[in-house]
Amino acid sequence: MAKKEGGVRHNHVIVTDSDQREHWLEFIPETEMVPTFPELAASPLACGLVEDVYHFAASIRIPEEVPGSVVSAQSTSHVVFAVETSFSTAQNVGAIHRYGEIITKVLEENRSIEKFNLLLFDVDAHWMSPEGWMDNVPARRAEVRGMLQSVLLEGATDLLLALAEAENPPSGNGSTSINAGPLDMFLLSSGAATWGEMDPNSIVTALPSPEAGGIRQIHTYNVGLSGGNPALLRRIAEEMGGTFVEKIDASLTIDSSLAKLHNEPQLMVESIEVEGALDVVTEGSLRSLRPGQVMRLAWRSMSPDATKVQIKVADLSRDLVVEFEKPKRLTNLAVRAYGIHASAELEEKLPSSEVSARAIALYYRVAGRTASLVMLETERDYERHDILASYPFETVRSIHPAEDFRDAHAGDPRAALRRFMRDIEAAGTELHLPKATLDLLETVPESGLDFSFGTEMTTPPPETMPTVTLKGLQHEISLSTENHGIPEASYDAWTAEAEVRKKAGMQHSALRALTSLIAQSPADVPLRRDVALSAAQLGFHAAAYQAFQRIAAARPWEPMSYLQMAKSAQAAGLPDLATLMYEISLAGQWEKRFADIETVAAMLYARHLHQVNVGLGDSTEPSKQGAAFATKREPEVRAYGVIDRADLVTVITWNQDNTDVDLHVTEPGGEECFYGHPQTKSGGYLTSDVTDGFGPEMYIQRKADLKGAYKIDVELYSENPNRLSVPVKVLVEIFKDWGWSTEEYFAHTVVEKEGRDRETVATIEVGDKMKRSQMRVSSQGRSSRQQPGPKREWIGGGGNLVDGALGLDRVLHSAGYGHEGGEGGCATSEILLLDVIPLSIGIRSPLGEMVPLVRRGSTIPTRKSRKSFTIYFFTSLCEGLLVVEIYPIDLLCCYLQRSSLLHKITKLYLKPKFMRVSVR
Repeated sequence: MAKKEGGVRHNHVIVTDSDQREHWLEFIPETEMVPTFPELAASPLACGLVEDVYHFAASIRIPEEVPGSVVSAQSTSHVVFAVETSFSTAQNVGAIHRYGEIITKVLEENRSIEKFNLLLFDVDAHWMSPEGWMDNVPARRAEVRGMLQSVLLEGATDLLLALAEAENPPSGNGSTSINAGPLDMFLLSSGAATWGEMDPNSIVTALPSPEAGGIRQIHTYNVGLSGGNPALLRRIAEEMGGTFVEKIDASLTIDSSLAKLHNEPQLMVESIEVEGALDVVTEGSLRSLRPGQVMRLAWRSMSPDATKVQIKVADLSRDLVVEFEKPKRLTNLAVRAYGIHASAELEEKLPSSEVSARAIALYYRVAGRTASLVMLETERDYERHDILASYPFETVRSIHPAEDFRDAHAGDPRAALRRFMRDIEAAGTELHLPKATLDLLETVPESGLDFSFGTEMTTPPPETMPTVTLKGLQHEISLSTENHGIPEASYDAWTAEAEVRKKAGMQHSALRALTSLIAQSPADVPLRRDVALSAAQLGFHAAAYQAFQRIAAARPWEPMSYLQMAKSAQAAGLPDLATLMYEISLAGQWEKRFADIETVAAMLYARHLHQVNVGLGDSTEPSKQGAAFATKREPEVRAYGVIDRADLVTVITWNQDNTDVDLHVTEPGGEECFYGHPQTKSGGYLTSDVTDGFGPEMYIQRKADLKGAYKIDVELYSENPNRLSVPVKVLVEIFKDWGWSTEEYFAHTVVEKEGRDRETVATIEVGDKMKRSQMRVSSQGRSSRQQPGPKREWIGGGGNLVDGALGLDRVLHSAGYGHEGGEGGCATSEILLLDVIPLSIGIRSPLGEMVPLVRRGSTIPTRKSRKSFTIYFFTSLCEGLLVVEIYPIDLLCCYLQRSSLLHKITKLYLKPKFMRVSVR
C-alpha cells in the first residue's frame, strides 16, 4: 500500500463514502526526514439533517506505512500471560489449546522477552510458577504448554481480580517483582466477567496506571465465537495502549505476524477535530491508530460545509488532514450512525453520564444499557405508563459526548452507595432513611465501606488445584460434550462435587465447583442467589456480598438481597457497612408480600447494634461515627417490637420467589409449632407464614420452661413452577440464648425438592441457664459482660458444629505472674497471663468421632502485650490439620510443649497470617 518512486515515498489513505465505495487519498512528504502533509482532496460522505443541525458520518482507513515518528517498541523483558481457566473456557471448546499456541508463538517470535509467568484465573487467581519468573527457553515453553493443557477448567470468571493480581508477580524470593521494570501483559480471555466485579465500566476504571511503573501495556486476545465480551477486551487494550486481537477461531493460523502484532507501530492520537463541528464522536476511544486500521467517526454541525477532518498525531510536524466533498444528497443513515457512536461513547462513561446517555439513546432510538424500546398500541398507553418517548431535540443538541463525563468519585465506595440507593428508588421502592443514617453515610471513613474483594481468593492454600472427585460429574460433562459439543453438568452434580470438597476442607475448590453453575448460566438470578448463599456458608463473605449486590441491582424490589448483604458485611468485619445495609432493609417500602421482612430485619439489626455497643461479634472495631450511631440507634430499632432475650430463635429464608417453605419446631413436650398451630402452650410462636416470597419465617421461644431437645424441620409446601434448573435452597439460622453472653449461632443450608418429606435440620438442647448473663450497654455505648460464661460460636458450614475457643471469655487467674519455663524449657521474662479453655478441642476422625487434642480446663500462656492466644478452628481431614493464629511463634511452641502435642507434630507450614501444624 506504499511505493517508492525516485526516492520519494508516497502514502495513501482510503476513505469509504456513504455507498461503501473506497477512495484512495494521497499525501506526499517533502523529504524523508521532515514530513509535511498538504490538505487532501475531497471525497463523498454521508450527511443527514435534523431540524437545523447537519449530521455527518465517514470511515477512514490508515495506510500500512505512515511517515514520521510513530510508537514502535519491542516487548518488555518480563511479561505476564493472564489466562482464563474458568468453566467458560471449557465450554469455549478448543480455547485452552489456542491459548497455549498463542503463548508459545509469542515467546518464540519475540526474543526480547527473557522471562515470563502465567497467571491462571477463574474465581481464584494463582501463578503457574509461584517460585518466580521462568526463562524463555524451548524446554520451559514446552513444559508450560503441557501444564496448561492439564489444568482443570472450572469456576466463574473474576476478571478484575486477575487484572489486580497481575501487577504483583512473584519474584522468587517471597516479594513482588519490583525490580523487573515495566511489564507487558497478555490477557487471554473471553472477556465475560461472571463473578466479582462484573460492570465493564468499573473494571476499566480500576485498570492499573502505566505511569505507576507496573503494567506498561495490556494486549488482549479474544478466542472463540460466542458467549464472551470482546467489547470489554477492546476497551481494556485501548485504555492500556495495547493491541486487541479478535476472532481467533479454529481456522486462524497462529503465525509469526499474529505473534508480533502487538509490536506494530502506532500513531498516538492527540485529537480528532472537524472544522465547524459542534462535536465529534468515534467508534471506540481512539487513543492510538495502527496501520491498516479503519476509523469510523461522526459529527454534527450547523453548516453543511463541515467536511474537513484534522487528526492531530504526536511527533508529527503537521496534522493528517482529510477534506471530503460536500454531500450532494441527504440520508438518515448519517443521523443513525451519529446516534450509535454517541450512545456508545456515553455509555462507556456511566454512571456519571447516565442522564445524557439516556437522552441520546431515546432521541436517536438506540437500545442499550440506559434505554429500551417499547411498542404499545396507542399513544394513551404510553401516557398511562408514563413512558417518555423522547427528549426534545433542544436538549439533545446541547449534549457533547466527547466531554469528560468521567466520574470524579470513581472507586469511591461512598459515592457507589449513594448511587446504589438512588437505583433502588428509581426502580419504584421508596427508602425512608432517617437523617442520622444519611449523615452516617457522609461521615463514616471510606475504609469502613469497602471490601478488598481479592483478599479471599488471591492467596489460596496448596489444595486449590483439585481434580474432579465424583464419577457422576465426570460422566455428565463427558456425555454433554459427546452429544452436544459443549461440556455441561447438572446442578446436582456440581453441588455434590462441592460438598465432597468442602468436607475435605477444600473451601476454595468447593467455591470453584459451585460457581461453575454461574459460568453455565450467568444470567440466572435465582441460581446466583443460591451460589451466593453457599459462598457465605463457605466463609467467602466478600464474594457473597458482591453476588448479592449484583442480584439487588437486577431485582432492586426484593428486600432479602439487602438483608443478606448486611449479614455478609457483618461477618466480614465491616460493621459500618453492615449498619447501612440493615438500614436499607428496614427503611424500604417493600411490596406487601415482603411485609414480614421488617420483623426479622429489625431483630437481626438490633442484634448487630447490640454487638457493636458491647464490643462483641467480629473483631473489627466500628468507626467512631459508627459506634456513636449504634448507641443512639439501638433503642429506636428495639421499638419495632424486637425482643431483648430469648432461649431459642430460628429464622429460615430461601432462594426462590413464589415459593412456600414451612418451618416446623417440635418442642420437648411433643407440641409442634408450625403454620397450622403458630403458638404453643409453652410460649413458643411463629411470626408469620410466607407463602409466595423468599421468607423469612421465624420461631421464637422467649422462655423455655420445657428443658430438652427442640427439633427443627423444614418442608417445601409448593415451589415456583417456572423454575426447573435450580432446586429450593433453604438457609436455616439458629440462635440459642439470644441476647445472652452465652449466645450460640448455628447455620445450615438444606436443599428441598417438592414431593420430599419434611427434613430435620437440627436438634438443639435447651437447658441450664445458670451460667449466662445479660449483656448491658454502658452510657458510653460499649461495656463488658458481668460474670461472663463460656461462649461457643458456629464456625463450620453445612451443619457441622465444631467445639472451639473462638471468642472465649478470658478468665484472669493471676496478674504479674512470671513463668520461668515450662516442661519444654520455654522461658520468658515478660509477664504471662493464662487463658482457660472451657471446652475440649479436637479433630473429628473420618468416622465422625472426636479425638481430643486439648482437654477442657487447659491453660494457654500468652504475653501481656497480646490480648489473648486464640485457637481458631479444627477440621476433620484424615491426616489431621490444626490451624492456629500466630501470637507469637515462641509462645505457640511453648503451648504445644505444655499440652504434650509437640512430639506429634510432623510439619510446620508458615504463612503470613496462619501457621499450619500437621499432627500425627
